[in-house]
Amino acid sequence: EIVAQIGHSKYVPINYRNFRFVDGDEFQKYIDDSKLIITHGGVGTLISAMKKNKKIISFPRLAKYNEHLDDHQLELTTILKNDG
Repeated sequence: EIVAQIGHSKYVPINYRNFRFVDGDEFQKYIDDSKLIITHGGVGTLISAMKKNKKIISFPRLAKYNEHLDDHQLELTTILKNDG
């Protein structure tokens, strides 16, 4: 099963379950129930998934695409990758 948090996205998936936002407890339950987390480079999601030994694919948001003010998500994911 695929489940996605789509936030403010204009795209709404039709082939899998999705939601805009959930509270922290429900979000943690989704992480608990997941085998694989595909996420941006947000520290909260990454750390939560890592603490639960989940496999992670991360696509950090980048400043050059006006997705973020700076590239701190790229810096964080690079550090985590290099640390194994």
